[in-house]
Amino acid sequence: MSQLKWLVDTSRLSDGVRNSLFSKLEEAGDKIDSAYESGDTNKLLGAIGSLNAFINELQSNSEAASYPDSETWREQAEYIIDRMKIIVS
Repeated sequence: MSQLKWLVDTSRLSDGVRNSLFSKLEEAGDKIDSAYESGDTNKLLGAIGSLNAFINELQSNSEAASYPDSETWREQAEYIIDRMKIIVS
């Protein structure tokens, strides 16, 4: 997750798009931390929702969708989601 956050934060996207994408990753990270600290794996469902919002924005925002690394970012987010789904199930 930290690598994905770094990649987005250091991208050449406009400030507004970059900040919006980054905030969704920050939110997901906070929810993952909360799940870990509380031992409540159901809190990971919120992190999954935040990562899905990140993916949706990547696909719907024309600037983000055309960014060269957007497909790699989507794949990384989906990988993280898949791992969390294993833990929650």
